[in-house]
Amino acid sequence: MEYEGRICRAPMERGAYMLPVAVGCSYNACRFCTLFRHLRWRELPGEQIEKELQRVKQAGGAPRRVFLGDGNAFDLPAGRLLEILEMLRRWFPSVEGVNMDATVTGVAQKTDEELAALRRAGVECLYLGIESGLEDVLRFMNKDHTLEQAYGQIGRLRRLGYDYAAHIMTGVAGRGRGQENARALAEFLNRTKPRSVTNFSIFLHESAPLWQDIAQGRFAPADELENLLEERRLLELLENAETMEDLLTIEARLTDVRWELENYASQLRVLDNQVNYSTVYLDIREVDAPTVMAERTVWQKISDGFAKNAGNMWDGLVDTFVWILTAIPYLVPLALVAAVVLLVLKLTVLRKKKHKTPGNDTPNP
Repeated sequence: MEYEGRICRAPMERGAYMLPVAVGCSYNACRFCTLFRHLRWRELPGEQIEKELQRVKQAGGAPRRVFLGDGNAFDLPAGRLLEILEMLRRWFPSVEGVNMDATVTGVAQKTDEELAALRRAGVECLYLGIESGLEDVLRFMNKDHTLEQAYGQIGRLRRLGYDYAAHIMTGVAGRGRGQENARALAEFLNRTKPRSVTNFSIFLHESAPLWQDIAQGRFAPADELENLLEERRLLELLENAETMEDLLTIEARLTDVRWELENYASQLRVLDNQVNYSTVYLDIREVDAPTVMAERTVWQKISDGFAKNAGNMWDGLVDTFVWILTAIPYLVPLALVAAVVLLVLKLTVLRKKKHKTPGNDTPNP
C-alpha cells in the first residue's frame, strides 16, 4: 500500500483493510494536533485507488470490512465517496461494511439525501473527534464544532441509520479541570451513546500550536496522574454499558487505571525520597569588589609602623593594669607573707650584729 504521512486509526479498525482515498486532514487546525501539519489535504486520483484495489485482489485479499483513510475521508464530496464505494464493491463484492473518520462540520455539509445514499452504499460508522464535553475547551482548542452542533449532527446520523464512535482526549481541559471534563464528557456520551469510545490522551509536541500556548502561559497541561484520575472518573460515570461484554470491558479498563494510578503513586514516593536525599543547601553571599591599594611611601610605612607599635604598647599597658587589678586577691596575701619574712630576716640580722659589738665581749679567765 502506498501511504503518505502517518497512519492513524482507531484500535477497533485494526482488523479492517485500510484503503487510502485522501491525504491529510481537510480541517487541520486543532491546536493540539500534529498528525497532518506537514501534509497538504488533497484527494487521491481514482486511478491510484483502483491500482491499490487491484494489488490487494491479486495478492489474494478478500476484505470484509474496510476503513477509508486519511484523517477525515468523510469530508470528501458525497458524489466522490459514492464513486469510491462503487469501485470498492466492484473489486470486492463481499465487503460488509465501510467506516471512516469524519468531522461534525463534514457531516453538516451533506444533505439528508446524500447521507442516506452513502448509508445505502455501505457506510456504517463514522469516527468523530469529540475531544471534550466543555464548550470553552472546544473553542480554545479551535475545534470545528460546538456541543450543540455535535448533538445535532449525531442526531441526524442516528435517524439515518448510522453508528458513530467518539474520539475523546483526557487532559485536553488542562491542569485542575480533569474531573470537570470527565463529568461533561460522561453527560455527552451518555446522551449520544457512541458505539465505542477511544481515548487519545493529549500528547504535547513542540510543533503543535498548543506548545506555544504553554510557553506563553495561556495553557497549563495536566500531569499523567491527573489524566488517569480523569479517565477513571469518566469510566465510573458512563451509563451506556448495556451488555455483559460492555460491563466487563469497562471493569477491565477500570482495573488497569487503578493499577496505573498505584504505579504512579509509588513512583512519586520514590522520587520524593530521592529529592530529600539529594537536597543541597547553598548559602550565597554577595562579595564586594576588591580594592586595589596604591604603593605606600617610606614615610607612610614609618607612620604606620609607629602607630602600630604605639598601639601595641598601649594594649600591653592596659592588659598589665587589668591583670594587676584581677590578681589583687592573690597579691595581698603574698605581699603580707613577704613582709613578715623580710621583718623576721631583718630582726635576725640585727640580733647577730648586737652580739658582735666590742662593749659586750667578755674576756676568758
